Amino acid sequence: MVDIDYKKEKIGQILLERKGVDEIRDVAIEEGMKTLLEAGAYKVAEGLTSLEELYRVVF
Repeated sequence: MVDIDYKKEKIGQILLERKGVDEIRDVAIEEGMKTLLEAGAYKVAEGLTSLEELYRVVF
């Protein structure tokens, strides 16, 4: 599941062009989106969750 900001010009254009998920993901990351794994790793580093919980959710 992904939450996409449709107001971003590049993302909106790619969605209108019905591009593949890989291209949508690449542009979203380019525009600042963090993957679930990256966001989870920050939470582990901050002590807000465990590494086990991160692995359970992501993998």
